[in-house]
Amino acid sequence: MWGRPMSIEALNWAFDLPLKKPTQKAVLIALANYADKQGGSCFPSIATIMRCTGLSERAVSPAIKWLEDNGLIVADRKPGRVTQYQLRLDADAPQEMQEAPAGDAAEPPQDLRVPPAATADYPPITTKVTNINQQFEDFWFLYPRKIGKRTAEKAYERALKRADFSEIMGGLTCQVKAWRQTGTDPKYIPHASTWLNRDGWLDELAPTVDGRSKMASPAGG
Repeated sequence: MWGRPMSIEALNWAFDLPLKKPTQKAVLIALANYADKQGGSCFPSIATIMRCTGLSERAVSPAIKWLEDNGLIVADRKPGRVTQYQLRLDADAPQEMQEAPAGDAAEPPQDLRVPPAATADYPPITTKVTNINQQFEDFWFLYPRKIGKRTAEKAYERALKRADFSEIMGGLTCQVKAWRQTGTDPKYIPHASTWLNRDGWLDELAPTVDGRSKMASPAGG
């Protein structure tokens, strides 16, 4: 997943933008995941974006249009050529799409496959997801080493007795960013069940001497 060149700046920008709609957020993160090191240029196909996000084409295409209409990306479409997307890294989220403040009475989004927006430090997750299965799907979408989903789901249910959804997702979002920034090989990232059982959302984020993040562990989980 992280073997190709990528723009950490683009990923951080996409993670940090406080978009309220998870579909647009998912597509933007997928585009940023393919952005080059020089900036925000990328060429993923619709099929690739669908695979990365788990969304249908009927969801991806309108999300791309929304991102264009709101000045977050520019799409260069030419007949017979793959569409080139340019991320506008200097752009801010449109005001009407920013995260609702705590206590807002708006209904939670229906598509909950993507984790809520994050800030650069410790992300305040404000989503009102209450269904445990939906919460876990948010967690699983973001977790970079997808091994043992059923075991991880049981571990997640146990973890909820020690922390709430916001704390778990906030810690995970910070750690995913740290893993990316330090170039941690996915094989050194623990299985999701292990991470949950050991309260991984509380792990320190400082990198070790060899460049791996402090919360990384050998492949066995």
